[in-house]
Parts: sequence; C-alpha cells; structure tokens
Amino acid sequence: MSEHEEILRQAREDLTHCDEIIARFEADEMEDWRAMARDALPPMLQSRQQAESYLHHSDPHIRCVALRVLSRIWKADAQQLTKECERLFSNDPDNDVRGVALAILGRIYSGTNDREFGKRMAAIVSNASHPISRRQLAYVNLFDIRGLPLENWPLDDDFTEEMIDWRFVNSFL
Repeated sequence: MSEHEEILRQAREDLTHCDEIIARFEADEMEDWRAMARDALPPMLQSRQQAESYLHHSDPHIRCVALRVLSRIWKADAQQLTKECERLFSNDPDNDVRGVALAILGRIYSGTNDREFGKRMAAIVSNASHPISRRQLAYVNLFDIRGLPLENWPLDDDFTEEMIDWRFVNSFL
C-alpha cells in the first residue's frame, strides 16, 4: 500500500470514528430531550410551527427543549430564532431557559464580531449579580463572536472570576 493510500485509509477510519461519536451524541441528546419534554417532543419533531408553539409552554423544561429543537433540528430562520432567544433570555423567569437562549444566541453570532451583541455579553460578564455560570457562558460567547480558536475558550468546569481577561472583555465595551 502506498503512503497516499495509507493516508486515505486512515482518514476514512477517522471519519467513521467521528461519525460514531456524533451518532452517540445525537442519541444521548434525543434521550435528554425525551426526558425533559416527554409527550411534547413528538409534535416538536413533526413541525417547526409546533416547536415554536412550545416556546410559550408553562413548563420551563419544554421551553428549553423547544429552543434546542428549533436550533438543531429545524434550523429555524436565524432572524426569527434570534428574536425568540432574545425574548426568552430577557424575559423568561427560568434560569435554565435563559441559559439555553444565551447559548443559542452565541452560536447565531459566532464569528460575526457583532459589536452590539459583544457589548451585551461583556456587560453580562462584568455584572457580578449574574450567576457565575451565566457570566462564563457570556465570556465564552465573546471568544466565539470573535471567531477565536476553540482551544482559547475558557471551558473549565471550575471557572472563576479570576480567570476573566478583563482587557479582552473591555475591548467589547
């Protein structure tokens, strides 16, 4: 086998391994959604409009799943999804729903260097009244907005305020 053929064989093997990891992740994600949304999940998976209707459900778990389904399954119109995430992030009484909305907003603005969104994320990072998990997510979003490589992102489970690069945060203000 030539060196070129060996490289191709190894690349195919690596791709197969990646496909297996993605399939396991998607299966685990679907199980999480089933556990959270129960009977509400099948209608969300059948139609985007049904998923959108669940954004107003009284159960915060169902609102979280509806956001995720719209983002991952239906690849909802970015403008409409942004509007809904903005609404839920700003007004939802549930901390988890606000967190999911913020995470999806981060993906929407990924690599855009959007000044206004960056300014809002920097304000969250700077506001000690927000839970540290919310501040970390906003901080990660700043790295994503700028399109910085993943290995630079602050993804530590034991994230603390001391880990924040304030010069970087202030560059958004």
